[in-house]
Amino acid sequence: MPTRTDLRTQAAEFAARTADLLNRTVTQGIRINVVLQDDGAVGWAGYGISKHAPFPGTGIPLTLSTAQPHCYLHVMHTLVQLHGMLVTDQSSFGLYLDEDLDRNVFHYDFARNPGNPYPVAHVQVNATSAAFDELCGRLDRATELGRVHFPVGGKRFRPCLEDVVELLIVEGLATGRAGWQEAVEEHRTWYRRIQLKAAVRDDPDAVREELQRLEETEYGPSRRSGLGLGRAGRRRRRR
Repeated sequence: MPTRTDLRTQAAEFAARTADLLNRTVTQGIRINVVLQDDGAVGWAGYGISKHAPFPGTGIPLTLSTAQPHCYLHVMHTLVQLHGMLVTDQSSFGLYLDEDLDRNVFHYDFARNPGNPYPVAHVQVNATSAAFDELCGRLDRATELGRVHFPVGGKRFRPCLEDVVELLIVEGLATGRAGWQEAVEEHRTWYRRIQLKAAVRDDPDAVREELQRLEETEYGPSRRSGLGLGRAGRRRRRR
């Protein structure tokens, strides 16, 4: 069982990694703070949070200098202990017009156990659509496109913060630093490896089936031997 110090270290590393991504892409010298409960079982990582106000924090100015930002990015994680480490139980990445998070443009949300029928990972856009309004009129239901929860990949394959940063830059909603592509890809690769490992834990039987398929069809006898995938290789690993 990890100690409280171990969990605090994990949370601090998570926050530092998030800040590194943002400061190498769309922000200037921001810091992501971490607050943990006394028992270390639940924590929060976000901008502008404190022990007395761990949620929701404030918007991160999207500017590479001291210039007044045009918009703000909200980044918030709720962390819980699982498999001996802190994992994301809830997260929210949103674009806002103000630091106080009153004027939303869009937000990506994730809740491991949402307690409602909506997708665990979804995006909502503060927008209107004449076609959607007409459809709602035909169905005799409320016409609020911004309240629709569009699914985005579920628990394991949901968009990550790196995807949102890339969206902001590519769509001209934020200015990216030189080398932002490398920073995004570096951090996204790390995130996807974490998700891949979690997916293995979710369904180890499927992993075994695919490895068996690769052994039997993809590599061939000579490569199986070299990669230690054949019977002899399995015997060597058991010794």
